[in-house]
Amino acid sequence: MPKYDPVPEAPQLPAAVSPAPKPAKDKPMTTDVPEDIQQALRLAVVLHGTTIKAAVTEALRDWITAHPIQLPATQAPQGASTPGT
Repeated sequence: MPKYDPVPEAPQLPAAVSPAPKPAKDKPMTTDVPEDIQQALRLAVVLHGTTIKAAVTEALRDWITAHPIQLPATQAPQGASTPGT
């Protein structure tokens, strides 16, 4: 019978791998959408092999990119002194 190398007593496990970052949690969001848009979306996602969730997420990201949030500049309250005056 052939001889085999002895099996080590301590198991050799790979080094710990850092866990992948957790994706943002999805929350339900509802809105009324015109029926013709719903039908076009259903057809488009089937033809493009994706999901409504993915298509809507992409559309919302594109819309937010095209419409950045611009907060108004803050002004010092009237009567407040500014440094150096």
